[in-house]
Amino acid sequence: MSLTRSLIFYIILISIITLVSLAIILNFVVQTAERSEVVVEFYIGGEKIDKIICTKVDANNNSYYDCENNPCILDVFVYKDGEAAKNVWVILDGCGIKSSQKTNEKGYASFSLKGLYLPSGISKDKLTVKVLSHEFYIDIVRG
Repeated sequence: MSLTRSLIFYIILISIITLVSLAIILNFVVQTAERSEVVVEFYIGGEKIDKIICTKVDANNNSYYDCENNPCILDVFVYKDGEAAKNVWVILDGCGIKSSQKTNEKGYASFSLKGLYLPSGISKDKLTVKVLSHEFYIDIVRG
């Protein structure tokens, strides 16, 4: 009987040590994955931007981005750990735009700004850009 108890004790002890070891290894793997640096740059008409100004106003006082008189393409460049992030999803959401696209071999994706707007009564909002489980924001302002 005592041999059976000893055997069960050692099996439980080995199981606990194995689980703790697996938890430590998994934690290390997750932390290493989270350490990767993701950089996203935004351009309109070749100029780097951090905000988009909506200047066109309709009868209901909604402000729209003026695609008729300005470049209407938002270029998004994605870098991961200093290199172009190839074939990753870029998702735009907010201010009348919901679109997604994969980056090309140069880490580049482009989106139309047609339909980008701020509703009446709002002077500032954010366009959310989701990349590699990170969120970036572009300020959308009334101009």
